[in-house]
Amino acid sequence: MTATRDGVVRNRGWLANVFIPGIALLLIVGSCGLPVDGEVQALDADEYPEVVFGTTTSTTTAPQDENETERLELYFVVGEGLGKVRRPFAEPLIDVVLAALQQSPFESEVAEFAAEGFEDPLQTALPAGLNPKVLSREPGSSLLAIEVEDEGNLRSMPVENPTLSLLVFSQIVCTITDLDLVSGDNITQVEFHDSTGPIDIVDASGSLIADGRAGRADFDDCQTVRDQREAAAEAEADAESTTTTS
Repeated sequence: MTATRDGVVRNRGWLANVFIPGIALLLIVGSCGLPVDGEVQALDADEYPEVVFGTTTSTTTAPQDENETERLELYFVVGEGLGKVRRPFAEPLIDVVLAALQQSPFESEVAEFAAEGFEDPLQTALPAGLNPKVLSREPGSSLLAIEVEDEGNLRSMPVENPTLSLLVFSQIVCTITDLDLVSGDNITQVEFHDSTGPIDIVDASGSLIADGRAGRADFDDCQTVRDQREAAAEAEADAESTTTTS
């Protein structure tokens, strides 16, 4: 068996429903080997709402119900802020999730934010031609290297369009660092590369990240527009309470 660099989400529930005779199991293990490091197995979606994946897996996959899905959290943008959605995936890989960020959000996701009164629509900040993909990740490493295409102009974006570059970096970094890996350390840092090499990353304060590796703390801990609205409402309620008591 060979290993790919992308992670697969697999549901453990099938083990309780499938009986495998002992001899057949030995034959399977002997011929296919055990799953390699980095494979992601899905947890129960109700008990563990944040289900994510690693970057490497065996080519052997577990039997699944064709309708079985796992919900993963994706970050898009609303105006100049982040909007988070939970979307079902039948067999998510990191590259599949990155491709989802490149595309526009679903109409139902856009409608959800509109119904909550957000004036700006939910959308992706990723420009056409960026097409991010996994470049590399050492087994168990908390650093993920992402490769983008030159056509997306991410290298020059921090100078030419600082606001857009911040949204692009934060959308990708916040999604990737929200993933919960089954084996090895979770991804906490992301670096970007194009055909020229490493790309400089600018954080939420407008400062250049010295080592070129971005994490959630570089983008205000990935606070979303919903988080900001809730915080503003709580602050207003506290102010009104203080005024009333005084």
